[in-house]
Amino acid sequence: DRERYFPLVLVVADVNNLKLTNDAFGHDAGDALLQKVAEILVDSCREGDIVARIGGDEFVLLLPTTDVPYAGKIIDRMHERLSQSTIHDMPVTVSFGYASKETHAEDIGSTFREAENIMYRSKISDRPQNRKRIVDRLLRSLFDRHPEEIAHAEVVATYSYELALRTGL
Repeated sequence: DRERYFPLVLVVADVNNLKLTNDAFGHDAGDALLQKVAEILVDSCREGDIVARIGGDEFVLLLPTTDVPYAGKIIDRMHERLSQSTIHDMPVTVSFGYASKETHAEDIGSTFREAENIMYRSKISDRPQNRKRIVDRLLRSLFDRHPEEIAHAEVVATYSYELALRTGL
């Protein structure tokens, strides 16, 4: 909260699908996902920026003497590196939100809440696409390892469809 750090951009980063990763592949895979994300966040930042994990799947980045347009470039760089990463053949995605503290008079708590709200809006808008990609990858991985499961899945899908029709769904 010193003048020499303004403008200070606060970034909230939330790792998508950590629970799904833990459930599908175990906690070692979830830990690998968090480590991969942390590595990319740190490597994408500059010396003097701060990256900290503040919760199960949430990180905060402090970008001192950074304006909002430049913070956007840093986050774009993170998105690019994340898009090239996978854990167990699943895409690594993170939702970001950020806000700027321009003066000493502004409350850092308000800046955090603003960044967090933006991150949640981003997470909600990206959720359906991310979920579909992950389910598609899981199915492809399952079918590659166990081709006989394709026939089983088709039979179950047919039965489910027929059941839905007969019950009026």
